[in-house]
Amino acid sequence: MGASEPAVTMVDPTLVEEIWSSLKGGAAYLAEMRQVCLPAGTMANSSGSLAELPALFCGLHGGGRSQVIPIVTAWTLLRHAARILDDIEDGEAKLAATTLNVSTGLIFTASMALNVLERYGVSAISASDIRQKFYSELLTTCSGQHLDLTLSTPSPEAWWQIAGAKSGTFMGLICWAGGRAACAPPERLELYREFGHTLGLLDQLRDDLTDLWPSDAHLGDLHHLHNCGLPVAYALAVLPADQRQQLLTHLARIATSPAEEEKARDIIVKSGAGVYLSVESIRLYQQGLQVVDQMDLPEATRQKLMGWLDKARLPAVKT
Repeated sequence: MGASEPAVTMVDPTLVEEIWSSLKGGAAYLAEMRQVCLPAGTMANSSGSLAELPALFCGLHGGGRSQVIPIVTAWTLLRHAARILDDIEDGEAKLAATTLNVSTGLIFTASMALNVLERYGVSAISASDIRQKFYSELLTTCSGQHLDLTLSTPSPEAWWQIAGAKSGTFMGLICWAGGRAACAPPERLELYREFGHTLGLLDQLRDDLTDLWPSDAHLGDLHHLHNCGLPVAYALAVLPADQRQQLLTHLARIATSPAEEEKARDIIVKSGAGVYLSVESIRLYQQGLQVVDQMDLPEATRQKLMGWLDKARLPAVKT
């Protein structure tokens, strides 16, 4: 990175503070939004940051790192907003109405960040395409979320549809936008989008298996009635009727009887869900490698993208 090129942070403080400067008398509201999105964003990110992906694809076509600052900022603000909404829907957010309003503010801030793309060196035509792509792809993401919230019984097929619309589309968007900022040709943009889509699905598979167990920060997916994750969906699809009913019974009782969670998890693990997720992760990983090979990249860049795939995939599960 040259001395004249800024580090790409996930949320650029200068940009968002400029946007927020138009807000009068909203100190308390700004403090809430800053708390959500600025602490990590004020530090230069390491080479492993998601901010590096659009910068990498932009740089392949002669673009500068500064061109992707509004793109990464908008994308990250939307990611924060989506996480807030997920926490509200899962019943994990306190003061839901106030928290929802913070999410709304982040969404509008993201939109305003995309309005200044031209000022950061993106051509008018590319900037218009990026804005249009953001809005259309976010509608797809919202449709996936709606399906997630309205399904009464999960299935593997529904999970793949939801994950593709949410995680795949969202990650594909940021990779596509990085290339579009530097006017990459359409066939290259499609490869960047496909790489991001695959990476998003790999990451979601890892999250679903990890969230089968609770952590200090989250209760775990088994507590979420509207989306228990792919391990549950797989188990319900392959178990015989009596064990399927046992699993549903345990899941329904988790909220009032914590001991039921371990019983449900035991049934899920014995169904072979972990092996299934591992096999699917290997399939996606190989698919991602094929996309990288089609890009015909310099070896150093190829290794970086392979590193992202390595980081996201699940380890093989021994049977």
